[in-house]
Amino acid sequence: MGNLGYGAYPTHPGEVLKDEIEERGISQRKLADSMGLTYSVVNEILNGHRPLTAKTALMFEAALDVPADSLMYLQTKYNMQMARKDSALLNLLKDIKKWRRYSIKIMRLITFLLFLALILGGVSYAVWHVWCVLPAGKAVKSVVVAVLLALLFSMFFFLGGRLDRMPLQWASPVYEVATSGIFVLLYTVILFIVLDVLTLCRVMPREWLHHNGWTTAAIVGVLVVIFVGGNLHYRHKYRQVLSLKTEKPLKKPLKIVMMSDLHLGYHNRRAEMARWVDLINKEKADLIVIAGDIIDISVHPLIEEGSAEEFKRLNAPVYACLGNHEYYSRMEKARDFYRDAGIHLLRDDSCVLDNGLCLVGRDDRTNPERKALSGILPGGAPKDHFTILLDHQPYHLEEAQQCGIDLQMSGHTHYGQVWPISWITDAIYEIAFGEGQRGDTHYYVSSGMGIWGGKYRIGTRSEYVVVEIEPLGKGRFFHNHPAPSLS
Repeated sequence: MGNLGYGAYPTHPGEVLKDEIEERGISQRKLADSMGLTYSVVNEILNGHRPLTAKTALMFEAALDVPADSLMYLQTKYNMQMARKDSALLNLLKDIKKWRRYSIKIMRLITFLLFLALILGGVSYAVWHVWCVLPAGKAVKSVVVAVLLALLFSMFFFLGGRLDRMPLQWASPVYEVATSGIFVLLYTVILFIVLDVLTLCRVMPREWLHHNGWTTAAIVGVLVVIFVGGNLHYRHKYRQVLSLKTEKPLKKPLKIVMMSDLHLGYHNRRAEMARWVDLINKEKADLIVIAGDIIDISVHPLIEEGSAEEFKRLNAPVYACLGNHEYYSRMEKARDFYRDAGIHLLRDDSCVLDNGLCLVGRDDRTNPERKALSGILPGGAPKDHFTILLDHQPYHLEEAQQCGIDLQMSGHTHYGQVWPISWITDAIYEIAFGEGQRGDTHYYVSSGMGIWGGKYRIGTRSEYVVVEIEPLGKGRFFHNHPAPSLS
């Protein structure tokens, strides 16, 4: 069989077929007669003047035993090459990309305005109730409300790069207090909604919500219990085991530790990372993978504390993909930190490891220019390697199935971080947290090792995932216990 044309430059499949029949001494007219096609049709295909269709590809396969799918792959590559040389199309694509970037900016603005409207509505509702329930004069109430408002809106002031200009010992508590305000507001609003419902249902006297010390003490007490408990729960890192079996060749059973969403920075500092490293090293893993968001909002505190040295203590090779927060913290600096920390960054790239695994890492979807998964793996996942995909944000899960990925690991969602935000993530994502399966492709979306903002886990958990892969021999990949089907 002649050269199938897999090389640096896509080739029209007709060229391959023409070489093939010349090698065999078959005339174009004789080939056309055997296929039931006119001479002109076959001649145009062989000379690259007519595209190959699925039907004619199958006919050539029957006549010459040249794989039809290989011929169609060449035709697709050739079509793409020709399209990229079309100046009118290129100008149109530029306009489409401009429109896409503009629409993304508009959607982000709309999202921000809706978020701001919810914040302002929640603040107004909570402040009014606090004013009513406090057993104090107007002066004291004014001071309390002013302090609450300052705490709530400090997040917008301090998250604009100003923290990097503050000493680290001051920036850390400022960050934690500023970002805790939004969670305190959420639960304050929930408590007052519950109390309003109780008064409307006449379960509780309305007087309890006006100038009442006992109600004030009860509300403060409940909030303290919720957030102290949430902080203690965050500090516990749950060990999630995922046991898989595969008949794809592996040199030995593998243990892989997966983390996501470390959010190292002003709140999760080097000492916290050191504790996590000690925890992970106890697993004695063959490989460590991180599904994005290693950095929180700035690389500055990581550099100042030398946090890269902690990654070097990990007792297994570390591979990672990017997350959206790497873009928020400036991509160039994030990439330099990955390099200094000894982390192998897979950015729209793949590699095959000595242990038989194929690792694929996608750029984050924050980058509108990132490659499609099919662009990273043009022929799909390699059939003779167990393939793991790292993709920070768990959107369009069908892409991994279509490319023959064995296991996709993602993060990003934090599973809402606190209840009832977890209900919103359940509505947004096909898998907001935990396991799922599409055909032979398995998925795990982690709620994250670290956290953004205030260190509270309420109704969710912080975790790392221990993936145990056992090779069995020939055949198809399967999970050793049923996972939720997504098909």
